[in-house]
Amino acid sequence: MFFTIISYAQNFDSLKVVISQKEGTKKSLELLKIGNLYKQNNEFDSAIFYLERGLNNNFSEEEKSNIYEDIGMMFFYKNNFLKTLDNFKLSLYYAKEFGRDSIIARRYSDIGVAYDYLGAYDKSVEYYYMALEILEKENDKSGMAKIYNNLGIIMQNRGNANDALGFYKKSLKLKIETKASDVQIASAYINLGSAYEQLKKYGKSLSFYNKSLNLYRNNSAKYFSLALSNIANVYFNKAEFDSANSFNERSIKINDSLKNNLGLVGNYRLKGDILRKEQKVDSSIFYLNKSLKLSETLNVLDGRKDILISLVKTYKQKQDFYNAFLYQEKLIAINDTLNNEKTNNKIETLKIVYETDKKEKEISNLEEKIKRTRALQGFIGFAFFLVGVIVFLIFRQKLAKSKYEARIFNQKLLRLQMNPHFIFNALTSIQSFMFEKDTKKAAMYLSSFSKLTRSILNNSREEFITLQEDIETTENYLKIQQMRFEDSFEYNIIVDDKIEYENVQVPPMLIQPFVENAVVHGFKDIAYKGKLEVKYLRNGDFIKVIIQDNGKGFIQQKNKKHKSHALNITQERLKILNKNKKKLIAFHIINNNDKGVKVVFQYQYLEKKI
Repeated sequence: MFFTIISYAQNFDSLKVVISQKEGTKKSLELLKIGNLYKQNNEFDSAIFYLERGLNNNFSEEEKSNIYEDIGMMFFYKNNFLKTLDNFKLSLYYAKEFGRDSIIARRYSDIGVAYDYLGAYDKSVEYYYMALEILEKENDKSGMAKIYNNLGIIMQNRGNANDALGFYKKSLKLKIETKASDVQIASAYINLGSAYEQLKKYGKSLSFYNKSLNLYRNNSAKYFSLALSNIANVYFNKAEFDSANSFNERSIKINDSLKNNLGLVGNYRLKGDILRKEQKVDSSIFYLNKSLKLSETLNVLDGRKDILISLVKTYKQKQDFYNAFLYQEKLIAINDTLNNEKTNNKIETLKIVYETDKKEKEISNLEEKIKRTRALQGFIGFAFFLVGVIVFLIFRQKLAKSKYEARIFNQKLLRLQMNPHFIFNALTSIQSFMFEKDTKKAAMYLSSFSKLTRSILNNSREEFITLQEDIETTENYLKIQQMRFEDSFEYNIIVDDKIEYENVQVPPMLIQPFVENAVVHGFKDIAYKGKLEVKYLRNGDFIKVIIQDNGKGFIQQKNKKHKSHALNITQERLKILNKNKKKLIAFHIINNNDKGVKVVFQYQYLEKKI
């Protein structure tokens, strides 16, 4: 995005005197001059004040489009992206009035950037493609290169590194053809290196990072340091710690001289990770804490999360479980904050999209009024309004009902999974180990309990998780129960070789109520060692799950209420899931009385979307 900057020789005071002596269009022009002077000095509030007051209905559509573009840019620099979007939309409206395709394409691109910063990625992509369609017709390779680059960034942020690579390569090719500057070419290399690093193709990633390094060397110290840091991270991932440390130290030296604290946050974290890998845990903790303090000063939540993860690992490696637990608590708090922010951002994004779409429709309706007679327009407007109200009310009712059912179910699921009785018993067991001064066992129990608690709370928010995550949750639960019941039962989880469990999606914690039922009730008061087996089998386009125990079965269980509670919750959950997924999931129970219980699930084999 860019806007034309016009230089004026007059100073502010003399211009303000001139304004007081003029009226109408001449006064508007003088206001715009002052606005542009403030714009040149990066005084954005004052620039907005005078540019908005300089708008005049006597100006041409092209002049109005440019002024709204300038105002939008001022809001962009103030990080007020909603106001940016409003002004860019007005700029586009007037650009369409005078009908120059190159300007319209630029406006589409600007709106795409605004939506990108607002997190409305689908709308951003929509406007980028509208800009791209015009730029391709005009063979504007420079403009196309920018659009392809922005599309690549959106794809990569969504985890689609392969799609991002396609866009980055197109952007680089066009930049080379148009003989773009070294800095622009270097940025394309950085993006390609980042995408390959995300795909863990470290050789190609290093190749592009080194190319960017050579171009940044004489152009930008800040980005040269960034390239060094990226290379250091790749070497760290390859476990080549000497090389990682060498490049990271060079980056630290530059960032320190530039006082680039944001860059130093990542540098110190990486240095701490390298030292941990080299078994220098005390030095590792020193640099990780240094990184943490900087991130707290800058209020960088995402960066702080990575630092806390590293600190937990380091203290565990040091066998300092007390500090590991303290930093784990901080990590949980950061995760909760980030999750809340993401939720709020999604809600705000939906609101923004709704409001801006509403404004677009209002403009469209305005244009329609000009073309049609008042009577015909009134009839059509009423019909559209009526249909829209009906569709909106139906959609809102269904959405509200679906959200209510999901919310009620999640509450029941959480109560089922983490009931107070289980939590009390787990904490009592941990306390018992501590009283017995069995700190190692207490730490292991506490670690499993923490992992189980977090995974259940996280997974309960998701409709689907990977089979690997679901199995880890089940295993953490069984480990805790084994320790609690002093190995009175054994378990075995078997996964068919045909199942890529790290890439398969399953409903979270679907089998857990029946695993719990087997452990807590099936194995209760039996005179032999309990055995529990969970099998995951590939059955064509389906996964078959068999949960079988050698307990006493349902009939002999005194607490039949518990069994029906788990069964009812599962049936209610499957009813909701099958309503949305066209009956993909089925299950049945085989009760062998004193020979145990066999529960069989079958659901569709769904691969994780990349």
